[in-house]
Amino acid sequence: MSFNPIKWSKKLKDAQRGFTLIEMLIVLLIIGIIVAVALPDFQKATAGAKEKVCQASAKTLEMQLLQYHFEHGEFPEPIKLESGVLVPEKVVELIQWLLANGYLRDDGSFTGDQFAFIIELTPDKGEATVRCPEVGGAGGGTP
Repeated sequence: MSFNPIKWSKKLKDAQRGFTLIEMLIVLLIIGIIVAVALPDFQKATAGAKEKVCQASAKTLEMQLLQYHFEHGEFPEPIKLESGVLVPEKVVELIQWLLANGYLRDDGSFTGDQFAFIIELTPDKGEATVRCPEVGGAGGGTP
């Protein structure tokens, strides 16, 4: 028997045609395990980021309300006569008024569910407290 490089090359090509089904299933299993481990951490990070955005937006809104009250001696027109916790419709009206009158910049922070702030007013003391809504009833709001 002599060594024939052409036959050897052909046998080598036939042996390396591709992955077997078992190899593909193992690769998919490994990828699935990696995703299952990484996904909860990603979801926690996303929820944490959303909470931080809400807190920052609430603080901005609170500071603008206090600034308006400091400058004018009263709260803005939509809530001038309000006291206590504002109903959701008044919160939406207030944010839209602040956006329209230049007290808030429209950078996308105050859209959709971001209108769900809890705003408590004490007009005689010139106090306003803005909090994020609690997430899932688990105490996710700000103090």
